[in-house]
Amino acid sequence: MNPSRWLKQQPLYSDVSYNLYRTHRLLRQFGLDPRQQDVFVIAGSKGKGTTAHVLAAILASAGLKPGLLSSPHIVSYNERIAVGGQQIDPGDFDRLTGQVARSLPPCPARAGQWTRGELLLLLAMLHFRERGADICVLEAGLGGRLDPANIFPRPRAVCITSVSLEHRAILGDSLEEIAGEKAGILKRNTPAFTGATGEAYDAIADRARVVGCSLYGREIGWHKQNSRWQLALPEASLDIEPMAATASSRNNRALAAAMALTHPRVGQEHIVSAINTPGPTGRFQIVPGRPVLVLDVAHTPESVADLLDGLAQQFPGSRLGFVAGFASDKQGNDMARQLAGAGAVVLVDAGYPVEGLDMPVAPSVAAALEQLVSQADVVAVTGSFAVVREAFVLLSLP
Repeated sequence: MNPSRWLKQQPLYSDVSYNLYRTHRLLRQFGLDPRQQDVFVIAGSKGKGTTAHVLAAILASAGLKPGLLSSPHIVSYNERIAVGGQQIDPGDFDRLTGQVARSLPPCPARAGQWTRGELLLLLAMLHFRERGADICVLEAGLGGRLDPANIFPRPRAVCITSVSLEHRAILGDSLEEIAGEKAGILKRNTPAFTGATGEAYDAIADRARVVGCSLYGREIGWHKQNSRWQLALPEASLDIEPMAATASSRNNRALAAAMALTHPRVGQEHIVSAINTPGPTGRFQIVPGRPVLVLDVAHTPESVADLLDGLAQQFPGSRLGFVAGFASDKQGNDMARQLAGAGAVVLVDAGYPVEGLDMPVAPSVAAALEQLVSQADVVAVTGSFAVVREAFVLLSLP
């Protein structure tokens, strides 16, 4: 059995129902009690990965040994699981996956099949136990309320990074509905943090009042006066120069810092030393060369706008080009037009068609780059994870 292939064959979504029963049964089967785990849980439409990675780095700076579960991966599943900043070894990943595959308990038909997200959470928790992680940072999937990461009844803190219109067939048709699903991670007497705004923030605040938890959001962020940056947190204000290229990355790092301070071993000095740690791969990742490449999985209109802002700040006056491919449920036409306002765009037909646009289409990322190499000083490869993954493979990036 090929463990990674077996995992990929498991359903991404439940074909019967979304529930936490399956996750509870899985963890119990392998001797893991959700009530005994010290966890942070992070949900949101975008920015979860950066928040999770930076939070884990701050915790490690304070002498803790954090386990990190993030998603999705760029090239291989083992990218999702790390302890103390070290990704799980591919051999260990295959060994644990094989153990799980051989020992899966039967699941009642009425509860549906085990899903990939549930199995990945189990694999992460098993690895954390083996490696002696003393705190867990868990990134939720597309929702929150019924996400496997929501199985833990007493998280140390929770966060909803942002809310945008995405996965509407599952989460709802409005920002209020989607925010309500993500706000399902809020727990009584558990501090909650969010970067959401407008009606999404209002929906999360309503849920916080119902469950009885403190919500922090509007008081968190970066401020620049003259040439001096300050990071405002609920109980502190720190002089830190942010190194992040985009506004959303700065905001997500601020949320990570606010969450970290809920742990008694974390002090302001640990935030100062770790808040500018590199984020996850594929998020405004610069690859030097001619042209310079920027790999960024911007897959919502908001994240595309943030990418364009980051490019303008990082590469002022440069000719921009874009290799882009979007999933059909990601408002692809609108995002392609956003990019076209800033530079030449070549769309990639990689199973994610964008139709009705007068833009060139290439059969691969390599072919698209060939079209742009003489037209741009900086080329951003962006959109779906599949497109950015193709660029990683093409460039042989780790």
